[in-house]
Amino acid sequence: MSVSIKSQVVIIKAESDASAKAAVARDVLKKLLGRKSRESVRAILLPEFASVYKVALVTGEGSGSGKQVLDSSASAYEACRKALGRTVTFICGASSSNAVEAVSPKLVKKLSNEIIEAGLTKKQFDALIAQLRASVSFQ
Repeated sequence: MSVSIKSQVVIIKAESDASAKAAVARDVLKKLLGRKSRESVRAILLPEFASVYKVALVTGEGSGSGKQVLDSSASAYEACRKALGRTVTFICGASSSNAVEAVSPKLVKKLSNEIIEAGLTKKQFDALIAQLRASVSFQ
């Protein structure tokens, strides 16, 4: 008997996302997709979860620009997003605990241009970074 990705997603939805049967379905998906990258696994599972949870796929804006993403106005959006996230994390493992969200490319470009225009040496640049770190506090 052949096992499909969609049938496992149906089990995850029908049996409650955090149930034992959902865990078994995730095990099956891990065996099917375990050697793929996180991005590949998400790309494969996204349309299946969207279909089962009846959430439309739309073209993303902002950081997801040009990619297919879940329609956040759909009533089942949160349940679908969470189930998809848990499944991808189960298959691929958690993201690195010290991973950081990417800095805006516009901010990097702006700061780079300022530093280049100032003509800083490496020592001056290092001193600037040290002063910048000392002058900013995060909450």
